[in-house]
Amino acid sequence: MEASGPPSSLASPRATVPAEPGIVLLFPISLVFRLLVAFRRLLFRLGVLPSVRLKVPVIIVGNLTVGAPGKKHAGPRARRLLRARGYAPNPQSGYGGPRPDPAR
Repeated sequence: MEASGPPSSLASPRATVPAEPGIVLLFPISLVFRLLVAFRRLLFRLGVLPSVRLKVPVIIVGNLTVGAPGKKHAGPRARRLLRARGYAPNPQSGYGGPRPDPAR
């Protein structure tokens, strides 16, 4: 009796579904982005780009997707959990614009 592979219903979707055009077109761009991020990290490690060490711990609730999926609930939950453990979180929001220095 010969061993056979998994039934077609258990086969990997990657093996049975053709790649969508959007994925095929975006893959090379993702590689360029990955190289740029690696280069930027190298510049920080070498001291070419400035880095600042803050006096307080910082937690960033964010992601690289468009919009705000998950952050609406993750931020308040993180604050509740930190307060329950005796911390005093000071949430900040947004990008740019004049804001007080969080290191003070």
